[in-house]
Amino acid sequence: MIDLTPLEVRRKKGDFRGALRGYHRALVDDFLDLVAERMEQLVKENLTLAERAKRLDEQLSEFRERERALTEALVSAQELREEAKRQAAKAAELSRREAEAEAARIRAGAFDAIQQEEETLRRIRARRAQLIQGYRSFLERELAELSVIEETLELRSVKPGQGGRKPGAVAVQAPAAQPSESEVEALLSKLDEEA
Repeated sequence: MIDLTPLEVRRKKGDFRGALRGYHRALVDDFLDLVAERMEQLVKENLTLAERAKRLDEQLSEFRERERALTEALVSAQELREEAKRQAAKAAELSRREAEAEAARIRAGAFDAIQQEEETLRRIRARRAQLIQGYRSFLERELAELSVIEETLELRSVKPGQGGRKPGAVAVQAPAAQPSESEVEALLSKLDEEA
């Protein structure tokens, strides 16, 4: 195919030789002008369409680039979401382990405190039993002394019908308001119940 321009078509007007029974020169020239004008229109349309096609190709490239960027962003966002999930799971596991360790520490501390309190209670009970035993021994000694004093007083006291004191007898006063033997026994049994 010959590549013709509108200018070349217009220049062809003078190139045709006259012939005897040839085409009418004015009609041929008019037709060549019409062809040249139409070619000019076609060339302009072709240039416009080529420019439009170029713009559309550029837009298509932009859209493809945007699509690629969006796809990468979507993939990146999914990866970030998965990473965030993994990090959250790790943090939750770490928090759970720390809470379990703290709970174990608190339980151990409470167990130690209970053991110490129980040991303190055992010592207090032992001390109480020791004090009660000591008080019981003290009361029994006092009771024994009171019995001895009472017997001594009975031996030295004046018997009814005898008019006075025995020779060499010393007047001893009985202790005032001494508890009776039954009161001492009641007190000792009360101490036994508390022990």
